[in-house]
Amino acid sequence: MKKSREQLPTISIITTAFNSNLVTFERVLKSIQKQDYPGDKIEHIVADAGSTNGTVDLAKKYKCKVLIRKDLQEEINARMYEAVRIAKNDIIAIIETDNPLPTIDWLKRMVEPFKEENVFSTYNAFNCLDKEMSLLSRYCALFGVSDPVLYYLGKSEKMSWYNKKYNKGNILKRNASYSVVVFTHKTLPTLGDNGCLIKRKIFLKTKMTAQNFIHLDLFSELLDQGFDTFGAVHNCIFHSTGTNIIGLIQRRLLFRKIFFEKRTNERKYLVYDPSSWKDKINLLKFCFYTVTFIEPLWESIRGYLKLRDVAWFLHPVMCWVFFLGYSKLEIEKIIRKMI
Repeated sequence: MKKSREQLPTISIITTAFNSNLVTFERVLKSIQKQDYPGDKIEHIVADAGSTNGTVDLAKKYKCKVLIRKDLQEEINARMYEAVRIAKNDIIAIIETDNPLPTIDWLKRMVEPFKEENVFSTYNAFNCLDKEMSLLSRYCALFGVSDPVLYYLGKSEKMSWYNKKYNKGNILKRNASYSVVVFTHKTLPTLGDNGCLIKRKIFLKTKMTAQNFIHLDLFSELLDQGFDTFGAVHNCIFHSTGTNIIGLIQRRLLFRKIFFEKRTNERKYLVYDPSSWKDKINLLKFCFYTVTFIEPLWESIRGYLKLRDVAWFLHPVMCWVFFLGYSKLEIEKIIRKMI
C-alpha cells in the first residue's frame, strides 16, 4: 500500500563536501530534486569545508542550506555531526556528493522499513551498477566494497552482485522490498555513510561530540543502548569511486592512519579488531588468497558467470594493491617502534 503524504516522515539530507566533482555532485542534486517525495518534507544541508571550485554555489543553486566550516576541513565526520545538530527533520539521510539516487522513488523505499517495530536505521543492500561507470566503480559495486580486505573480513553492509538474497546479521523478516535485520557487536558491519538513514532523535542519543564523532562508532554506541534493528532495503545507491586505483588506496591508507592508528584508543568500532580471532583468521585468509592468486580469480570467474562484466577480473589486482599498501603501513609502524 502506498503511503499517503501525511504518513511520510520529514527528511534532512546531509552531504559533506569539499571541492567536489561538480558534474557528479550536480547529478546527485538533480536526482534529489526529482524524488517523488513532498518537497516541503525535505531539507538538504551541505556541510562544506571551504570549497573554492564552485561547490557551494552549486549547492545554493539547488536550494540547499550550506554550513561552511573551514576549521573542519580535515574532519569530515565532525562536519557531518554539526550538520545533523542543525537539522530539523525526523530522519537523517547521509547522501554524499558521489551518491546519485538511481530512481525517483528511492526516498520512499528507504523510509518504508521505519514502519516496522524497533527499526531505527535503514540502508541499501547493494551498490548500483551501470555500464557507463568506470571500471573501478563497477568493481566496487559488484563486490559491494571499495576495499577487498573489508570484503574478506565480511564487514561491508552491502552485498556482492552474485548474491540474490540479503544475508547479513540475523534476519527477522524479509519481504520483496526490504529485510529487517538485527546486528550484534560481533556482526555489525560498516554503517553510516552512502545512503544510510537514521532517526534523528536516536542519532542525537550519542555521547560523542563533533571532535570525536565517527559515523562507524555511532552504531556501536547505539548498540550498547539497545538499538540493534535495521532495515536493509533491497535497492541500491550509486557510489562513484573514480578511475584511479592508486588514488583509492591512498585514501584508504590515509583513513586507516587517521581513524585507526592515531585514534585506536578512542574507537568504539574497529573494522579489524586485533582481539577478534574471527578477524585474525579472515585477515590471514585474505593474505593467503592474495599471494596464491587462485581464490580471487575464482571469485572473479564466479561473478562473471552470474553477470557478464569484465570489472570482476579487477579483483586479483585490487587484492594485491591493498595487500602491498597495508603491508607497507605495517612495516613503517614496526620501524617507528624500533627507532
